[in-house]
Amino acid sequence: LDVKEILWLEAAGDYVKIHLKERTHIVYATLKKLTSRLSPRQFVRIHRSYMVNVSKISQIEPSNLTIDKKVLPVSQGFRDDLLRSIN
Repeated sequence: LDVKEILWLEAAGDYVKIHLKERTHIVYATLKKLTSRLSPRQFVRIHRSYMVNVSKISQIEPSNLTIDKKVLPVSQGFRDDLLRSIN
């Protein structure tokens, strides 16, 4: 799995859905565990259930962002980290 192809990661209980352009992989892991294995410059947590590839963001609004036509929520607690990572 090429990390550069990852659009976003989504927590799903004891699993994480790794969303790519054409497909989705499901792995047995927590989002927290995967967070520690991914580059903080390339990936940022935007919500307790979502982490995104910063280079894939097409639009940012006050409470959500868009990646590949998919709108994802941005929690207020993670918003500052997101803004720092894109600046």
